[in-house]
Amino acid sequence: MVLEAHASRSGSGGQHGVDRLVAHWGAWLANLGLEEAVIGASVTVETAPDSGLRLRRLAVPNVVGAAPEFARATVGANT
Repeated sequence: MVLEAHASRSGSGGQHGVDRLVAHWGAWLANLGLEEAVIGASVTVETAPDSGLRLRRLAVPNVVGAAPEFARATVGANT
């Protein structure tokens, strides 16, 4: 059996909403192990090439002043 799922694109709920969705996804995957009929499961994440600009625009404004130098450099907040 193949099950296809897509992430919600609503964007509502902020970080709390994202955290909740990820937690529910993890719980659902964990519960697959309790199903006797499930022999195995695999998750495939499809991605597309991206310049990273959108991610940077989302990440940089959320960097706190007390963030470690390495973290700031990783998201490009030092430039």
